[in-house]
Amino acid sequence: MVTLESNVELYYKSPSPALWNSYSKCNHSKDTILQLALINRTSGSQQGKELIGWLQQLLGEERVFSISSEQQVRHVLEMNVCCSQWKILVCGGDGTCNLVVQVLQVCPLQVCMIHIPIGTGNELARSLGWGGSCRSFMKLQQLVNYVELANREAMDVWNINVQTSHEESKKFRKPTCMIGFLSLGIDAQVELCFNESRWKNPSGYQYTWLNIAKYGWYGLQTMWKWTQVAGIHEFVDSFEMDNYPLDIPADIQSIILLNLPSYGAGAFPIKQSSNSPNQWKIFGNDRVLEVVGITSLFHFLSLELGMSARKLGQGRSIFIRLKQSKLPLSVQVDGEPWSLRSGTIQITSSDKRQCFALGPSYQKHSSHFVQFAE
Repeated sequence: MVTLESNVELYYKSPSPALWNSYSKCNHSKDTILQLALINRTSGSQQGKELIGWLQQLLGEERVFSISSEQQVRHVLEMNVCCSQWKILVCGGDGTCNLVVQVLQVCPLQVCMIHIPIGTGNELARSLGWGGSCRSFMKLQQLVNYVELANREAMDVWNINVQTSHEESKKFRKPTCMIGFLSLGIDAQVELCFNESRWKNPSGYQYTWLNIAKYGWYGLQTMWKWTQVAGIHEFVDSFEMDNYPLDIPADIQSIILLNLPSYGAGAFPIKQSSNSPNQWKIFGNDRVLEVVGITSLFHFLSLELGMSARKLGQGRSIFIRLKQSKLPLSVQVDGEPWSLRSGTIQITSSDKRQCFALGPSYQKHSSHFVQFAE
């Protein structure tokens, strides 16, 4: 378990005037363990609008904030910077958690994060034992009450460095870090189509069942387009794990890098063998990524039925060089998609891990939850 330290110098690398002004405005003592809630109202089926009122009842209005950008997250931290220990309930999807962690990577405050799942996939919450959804006040109250009892673990964060001169989808945020997963290929293309449509018409994505139906529709469209593509090797010039080249099989249409066991809204791409239960066991703090491939969207959907993804390798650092292509290649990091026509992607472990609370359903030694090496 991780113990939050209190002897932390409280400043940002590039302090703003609002930061210094906040010292005189903060009403909390230095030793206070401050519990806040950050809510992304546009996540998933936009349930965050309802959660704001619920959390204000549970925590108080002054501790609940609506966020959608790095600037807003920084502003919340600056308002309460005099506190040395934090518990932050992040209400959203995997992309919202990524947004908060990206800010915390350059901030020396000691923060324990709790993922309240109201996004689409919620792979982080599933893997840490907080469940795949939170649709009632009673469920939310149970999760908030459990926070005080929860064990905590420090989890690897991965740096994402993308270099390109032909960038597509400029309207979407491109993460510079990763918590759970990165994929490139056919499944990321479906995610990109879904997000582009939701960005144009957010009011049409307020119902979970309708969102699932739209995912299916974009999946069918993507499958038809990818019939013209032999495989992801048409986009990838080279793929290196720990400086060793990986030969990508010709039938692979998507490559997925995993730091969590859950992917694709609760599927498990890696199945452990009963003969060797520790083989390919996913640890959240071993600075190793699992690399797997899928051959089609049918293969991707079959993960929900118990099939496994194809194991390609493991690595502590990944370097991907893309070919100059007429068609853009879709990439997603923690559910945040965009597309590239050329360039390089480098993934390395960050020096700073992030503390997360383990939820009430977390089970140690279970392959359905991320494990932590002692």
